[in-house]
Amino acid sequence: MAKYNPDFTISLGDLVYYDNEDPSADSTDKALFHWQRMYSLPYHANFLLKYPSYFSPDDHDTLENDCGPFSKPLGSLSFKMGQSLFRQQMPVGNLLYRTFSWGKDVQFWILDSRSYR
Repeated sequence: MAKYNPDFTISLGDLVYYDNEDPSADSTDKALFHWQRMYSLPYHANFLLKYPSYFSPDDHDTLENDCGPFSKPLGSLSFKMGQSLFRQQMPVGNLLYRTFSWGKDVQFWILDSRSYR
């Protein structure tokens, strides 16, 4: 992606996969392992140091495939804890939905469809 020298990137979830990459994230420690493993990769870390990025969660980086607020926990990892870990690991602040302008003609809306199913 860096060869295109983007003004920014928008990552719309599935940043890590708690439920189908070993070890399965059935605890907070294992979920954090997934984040640390992914975002410590040199190419990934260097890219994010250079280019602004916006992040939104989806199912696999919140709990498991097609999850929502009423999903059963994976071991001790609940949907609510998955949301909390996402906010801890990604610089999104308190709101997972937000908007920003790019120039005078473009407005981006990043929706959080996972939390409000």
